[in-house]
This record gives sequence, structure tokens and C-alpha cells, in this order.
Amino acid sequence: MIINRNMEKYTLQEKKKVQSKSGQWKETWVDVKEIDVAIYPANYTILTSNNIKYSESTNTGLSTEKNIKEVVNRIVRDNEIYEITFANPIGKFTQLYLKRVIYNG
Repeated sequence: MIINRNMEKYTLQEKKKVQSKSGQWKETWVDVKEIDVAIYPANYTILTSNNIKYSESTNTGLSTEKNIKEVVNRIVRDNEIYEITFANPIGKFTQLYLKRVIYNG
């Protein structure tokens, strides 16, 4: 299956609240586990006018991992960071709408 050949290793991260030394609470990303994800560029030619989640996405992805949640999770590899704007775990693969994060740092 061609999807399996396109799978690459990414780290699934989860947003957690941690308390700093000063006592303030802040959000940070914690590694959960490594997962296989096939990422493809988003194809806006099939976009419908009311599909906002898709129009906010830069890429789509497929994964066999079923415990992925939008906003709470993201996937990373080297200098690539993808926010998950939508996750649909129904079916053989979890369908993901992804937004690539680019830092100017």
C-alpha cells in the first residue's frame, strides 16, 4: 500500500500545564511517543466554502495512531512542527488536518 511507504517517524507531543520555579503555571509540550505519519500538501482545489478547518490547514496526514486529538497534540520531527487542527480516528487510518508552524528564530 502506497500510504505505508510514505509513513515517516514523528514525535507525538501533548500540551501540559507545569508550574515554574516562581509558582506561575505555563503550558509546555511533552513528548508522548513516536508515531508513523504520512504527510501530504493540502489540495485546495477540492475546498468547499464552508470547510473552515480544511482551509486553515497547510497539510493533511494519515496515521495508524488512534489517540490523537486536535489542539491538545502536535507532531514534530527535527525542525518540522505541525499543529493538529482536526483529527478523525474513524477507519483504518486517522485522518489529520495539519498546520505547519514556522518560527523566525
